Amino acid sequence: TNHLIIQSPVPNPQSPNALQFHVSSSTPAYLVLSEAWYPGWLATVNGIETPVLRANYGLRAVAVPAGEVTVDLRFAPDSWRWGLWLAAAGMVVLTTICLWSRHAINQTTSFYL
Repeated sequence: TNHLIIQSPVPNPQSPNALQFHVSSSTPAYLVLSEAWYPGWLATVNGIETPVLRANYGLRAVAVPAGEVTVDLRFAPDSWRWGLWLAAAGMVVLTTICLWSRHAINQTTSFYL
């Protein structure tokens, strides 16, 4: 018989979007989480990237090998990364416009002095 032993998830205090599980299994198995599957979840098993699978049409699952393993799950959707890049680009554009406007105003006022 297959025995899958899972300790309580360990939240990562540095990232609220990450969980860590310590899993012990006598044979290869799936760690199925009773949380909704959504694109953007990344997983590693003992530090090796592993796909997050869809189980039972709507739950998250990660394949784990036999033995004691550590499963790390992290939510990092592409939309979040795109949002960061677009926000950074917007800040660069806004800063450039502000500096250019300030420079143009200084040149205009110094002309009339």
